[in-house]
Amino acid sequence: MTHACIRNVENTDIPWAEKQRIKNELFGTERVAVEVFPAQSELVDEANMYHIWLLPADMKLPFSLQ
Repeated sequence: MTHACIRNVENTDIPWAEKQRIKNELFGTERVAVEVFPAQSELVDEANMYHIWLLPADMKLPFSLQ
């Protein structure tokens, strides 16, 4: 898996569509990425930084939105 962090210069929230665009431009439109919402005990919230984990190019999740 590949781990990527996304944030902007203003340190503000990033809309979902913008995160999707960044993922597509950097890693490809057909790569699947996951954003994790951790247990409260594992939370690190020092900046508006978003972490995504990209699955290998040939791997798909066992579920989908469709």
